[in-house]
Amino acid sequence: GVRLVGSEMCIRDRHQHFTGWLNFLSWFDMPAAEFMMPGTCVGSMPARLALNSLWPVAVVGFAVMTIGALGLAEHLSARASRGSLTWVTRDRAVYATLVIVFLVLPNVSRSIFSAKKCVSFEVSDVPPQSRSYLVADLDVSCSGPEFRSLETIFWVFFVLWPVLVPLAGLALVLSIQGSVRAQRVSNLANACRFLWRDYEPGVLYWEIVDMLRKILLTAVVLFVDTEFGDVRLLRLWLAASVSTGFLALLALVR
Repeated sequence: GVRLVGSEMCIRDRHQHFTGWLNFLSWFDMPAAEFMMPGTCVGSMPARLALNSLWPVAVVGFAVMTIGALGLAEHLSARASRGSLTWVTRDRAVYATLVIVFLVLPNVSRSIFSAKKCVSFEVSDVPPQSRSYLVADLDVSCSGPEFRSLETIFWVFFVLWPVLVPLAGLALVLSIQGSVRAQRVSNLANACRFLWRDYEPGVLYWEIVDMLRKILLTAVVLFVDTEFGDVRLLRLWLAASVSTGFLALLALVR
C-alpha cells in the first residue's frame, strides 16, 4: 500500500511539473462574469450558470440602447433624414449585436459546459471506490440530486448558445448570400458584414465553420470522459484532431 501511494504521489508530481508552466492560461479560461463578481459570491451553481450565460444579453441590451440614444441625438440635430437614420440605427444595432455575441460565444459555451465537468476522487482502496464532484463547485456531487437538477438549466442554455447562435448566423448568411454574390449589398447584408466581408463570395459560410470549431474546442470536447477527462489525454487528442482537420480544410479551400 505504501508503495502504491508513493507511486501515485510521484506521478502527480510529474504531472504538475509537466503542466505547471501552463497555469497562466487559467486567467484566460475564466468566464468574464467571474472578473466582475467571483462565483462563490453569486451563490448556488444554478445562479452562477445563469449569470455566466446571461451577462452578454445585458451587454447587448446596453449597446442597443446606447446606439438608439445616439440615433435620437442625430435625429434631433437634423443631420440625417428620418428614413436613412432609422436604417443606420438598425444597422448599427444589428452589427453591434453580432460582434458581441460572436466574441463571447466560446467563453459562454465553456461556462455552460462547466455544469457537466466532474473530477473523481478515490475514497477507498479496498474495495476500490471513487466519488466524483463538479469541478466548478466541489460541494456538488455528480451523482447527487443537485447535479441532476442542473441538467435542465444546462440544456436550456446549451440550446440558447452553442446551438441557436450558429443556426442564427447560418440563417443570416443564407438570407444575404444572393445580394452579396450579386454585388448588390442590401441593408441587412451591410448590417451583417461582420459575417462575410473578410471572405470570398464562394466561402461566405466560413465564419460559421470557424464558430463551430471554436465551440468544439472550448466546450463540446468536455463531453468526452466527463469524470476523468482532466487527467487523461483523450480530450487533448480529440482537440488536436479537430484542429488538424480544420487546418486541412483551410488548406483545401485556399
